Amino acid sequence: MPKPWQKFSTLLRVRERQERLKAQALASARREVDRAQVQRDALTEEQRLLLEEAGAASREHVDAQKTQSLIQYERHIARLAVDKDAEIHALKNVAEKRRAELEDAMKRRKVVERLDERERLNYRNHVMHEEQKLLDETASVQSALDRKAERP
Repeated sequence: MPKPWQKFSTLLRVRERQERLKAQALASARREVDRAQVQRDALTEEQRLLLEEAGAASREHVDAQKTQSLIQYERHIARLAVDKDAEIHALKNVAEKRRAELEDAMKRRKVVERLDERERLNYRNHVMHEEQKLLDETASVQSALDRKAERP
């Protein structure tokens, strides 16, 4: 049987574990958002380089087939970038959801911490009260013994 002051210790450990798991899930979601943004930036840079190459190819000498293939590839990269933007948006929504879950887990842990603190304080006050009663009773008995000893 747990001691009275340990009433909430198991629940508190569970809440702390839940909070750590939620924090890890949020960190994972944020890493995914960052990874997707890096990929999106790479696509944007590749798209820019393709446009420059297509522009240079059309200025130097007209190779319609090469220019056309560069432009088609650039359009493909643009579609990939749009898809990556949608993925980033979805990942940000997931990250926001996980952040909210972490906040809820933190609130639940804090509630249990406050309950635990209150229970420990109540137990400490109870022990002090019992101690005071014992000291008062001891003082009363000692006073009665002293008065009895003073009488002849």
